[in-house]
Amino acid sequence: MIRELRCKSCGRRYIFVSTAAAPCRACGSALEEMELERGVYELASDAAPSAASPEPKAAADKMVPEDLGYGESHGYGPAHGGPTGPGDAPAPTP
Repeated sequence: MIRELRCKSCGRRYIFVSTAAAPCRACGSALEEMELERGVYELASDAAPSAASPEPKAAADKMVPEDLGYGESHGYGPAHGGPTGPGDAPAPTP
């Protein structure tokens, strides 16, 4: 059995297939049965995260490349023209 339901508070629409009605997943209000209108609908499983609460970006998303001594910490800025990696630097004199 397919039932079309709409939340009375937030207006989100849901389709339940062979299951009892449940409260609105977004706001917890009661759902009312309604006629499904023509259009394109997105389907999501019970395990799908809610779009109302996106997860914060992790610190790894803002990761800065490690300075291995060939960057600004040792005087080699972007316009310096100095060595760019371990193979570019002159060998130390013993």
